[in-house]
Amino acid sequence: MPRLRLKVAEVRDETPTVRSVRLSLAGQPFSFKPGQYCLFAVKPGVVHALSICSAPGLPCLEFATRKSDSDFKKAFWELKEGDAVDLAGPLGGFTYEGGAGHAVFLSGGVGVTPIKSMLEAAVDRGESDKLTLLFSQPLALRNPLQTRA
Repeated sequence: MPRLRLKVAEVRDETPTVRSVRLSLAGQPFSFKPGQYCLFAVKPGVVHALSICSAPGLPCLEFATRKSDSDFKKAFWELKEGDAVDLAGPLGGFTYEGGAGHAVFLSGGVGVTPIKSMLEAAVDRGESDKLTLLFSQPLALRNPLQTRA
């Protein structure tokens, strides 16, 4: 499995709770299928599987995740332009490379990241398939099991 050390090229807050990071490939070859993921290490021992959000063939790899209190997510949210991270991959078989005629993608929340890669790649290829995305954003609801004060 290929391993790469890449530098953060851009950090962007997509929403108040979702951040994306673009890593520069700096001319290094990296081949993947739309929908695959990598093991993303922000520092030694702080590793998480993240889907590649970007389409293949670009000079950067994009990853995004939702904010939380996990060690990985905290470290991901602290990344700055120029920081180095380690990747291992690509991994996974949840891919789409066209030819279905009509494909329907179902997603919720930040789970849209591998589908974003698939849809961008289909556009880049000039795909003639009909592509439909059904997306739902989870609502922030109070825990119904909590007792009222």
